[in-house]
Amino acid sequence: MIRLATPADLAACVALAREFHDEFHAELLPFDAVEASASLWPVLHAPFSRVLDDGGAVRGALLLRRMTDWYTSQLSLFDVMFYVGKESRGGTAALDMLKSAKAMAETEGMRLTMGTIVGDPDVHDRLFRMAGLRRIGGVYVGGP
Repeated sequence: MIRLATPADLAACVALAREFHDEFHAELLPFDAVEASASLWPVLHAPFSRVLDDGGAVRGALLLRRMTDWYTSQLSLFDVMFYVGKESRGGTAALDMLKSAKAMAETEGMRLTMGTIVGDPDVHDRLFRMAGLRRIGGVYVGGP
């Protein structure tokens, strides 16, 4: 079941963040659970994020932050973390979370902005397009 995330989901979301990091560690900076907790805490207090709840166990999360982009005063929703655990993949959970978040953003007059820095970009592109999103750029990094 897809539901709104709450502050009670903090430990489960940090565990998912670690799982995400462990899966893609070669492409990411070192994981810090304290920093992850501090970063996710305010996100879970706002009524925008979704979790995949499997009988009380959080198996996936689409965590969103409401903010403006640097060039506008219009609010948008930006993804902080989007991850579905391996045991819950293969169904429609990721697509359902995206569609739910997009519909809510549109109802609130906001844009949903999703990025992807790890994983298969072709899979992400197909998923985002199936949810009704369009591509408008890319991400490039330098350094460690």
